[in-house]
Amino acid sequence: GFLRANTLQNPSAGLLKSMFENFSNYERLEKLYQKKHTIFMSCFSSRIRSYFFPWYKGTPCITPYNTILLEERLLQPFLTFLNSYNIPVIANPTYKLFNISYESVAKDLKFNNGIAYLPSTANMSEEEIIFLANKIKEFYKITVHSSSSPK
Repeated sequence: GFLRANTLQNPSAGLLKSMFENFSNYERLEKLYQKKHTIFMSCFSSRIRSYFFPWYKGTPCITPYNTILLEERLLQPFLTFLNSYNIPVIANPTYKLFNISYESVAKDLKFNNGIAYLPSTANMSEEEIIFLANKIKEFYKITVHSSSSPK
């Protein structure tokens, strides 16, 4: 994760410089994120979108993060599958749950342990986005869809 203590109360010189230099760029960046995310999501059927991206409700993201949700049992095979195509993907590196018990802890753990970070579409060409989407669809076909099909 990231060290966030006192970040906004006592911002570093680097953070202040970045904020100042990018203040006029935020609209351009948001439009770029929206465009690339729209291309990415348009590659999937509604069935695959709802399976891997349940939070997607038709509105493109304006963040550089590109996450996917998998069943826990499929996380490592998914990482291995994409890595075999030299696609960098990592298991959830940031969100950790509290070590306390509460009513929905099992549901939260399942979600938390199924998140993977995909490459940021903002830095990708349209061809690269389509390639990534095609590999995700291929993984779905050989793991999820084939296991739910009647034998």
